Amino acid sequence: MKKLTNKILLGLGLLFCCSIIFSAFKFRQEYDKNITKGDLYFLYSPIQEQPFSHLMIRGGNVTTIVYEPAERSSVRVFNKWAGYNEKRVKTTVSHDTLYLDFPNRYKDNDEKNQLGNTPAVRIFSPVLKSITCFNTNLLLSKFKQKELTADISGNSSLTVESLIYEFTSVSVKAADTTDIIFEMSSSLRKAASAPSKSNPQEIPAIAAGWDIFHIQRFHAEASGQSFINIGRAQVDSIDFKLTDTASILLSGGTIRKNKLRKS
Repeated sequence: MKKLTNKILLGLGLLFCCSIIFSAFKFRQEYDKNITKGDLYFLYSPIQEQPFSHLMIRGGNVTTIVYEPAERSSVRVFNKWAGYNEKRVKTTVSHDTLYLDFPNRYKDNDEKNQLGNTPAVRIFSPVLKSITCFNTNLLLSKFKQKELTADISGNSSLTVESLIYEFTSVSVKAADTTDIIFEMSSSLRKAASAPSKSNPQEIPAIAAGWDIFHIQRFHAEASGQSFINIGRAQVDSIDFKLTDTASILLSGGTIRKNKLRKS
């Protein structure tokens, strides 16, 4: 009887291992198939595909919402998250504006960790003219526009990761406890240098000055405990209004060029 029990347990163990291997194999097949099709985000399912140029988001600071430029407009939600099937994310498009509501709550610690480690929503459009957010963590990834207007409030953060070095006009408002940062995409760190032909495996050196960019006109208004960081930018013309507890980080070049002195 004991030998029979051991054989059964061994068989169940092997079956369990095989099922894991098979699941991983099928996932890899599906992953490779979608990569071949050019769909990097096949784990994100569309819930909205109407065109828009302006974005208004309420909620989303329990996760990260990511925007990327694309040929077609769409809103995609991570389909392995229970909130996708429960349709917790609400969207509508009106007057060229996408309105998105994200509930800032989670059922348990597992869902909290999932939302914290995985962007729950990805937004795409050909053009993004303005952003308005409240209690939102928003990342503008692979950004390629020269102009942007943003109004961010509540307990929020806005990170702009740019693929271009030249901005024409940027206007931002930050209220309450908002952090705003403009920076160059880290994908540009080594773009200026390639591995040598003699040693293709050589890791390219970090390109000098890869993270410094230029803004022609910059306008900012900040209140509460808000913080605006454009410390890597060289700005030709800047004006800002700050309350006593708000702050802005500027480069030395920007301060000297605009003759900003303590009054």
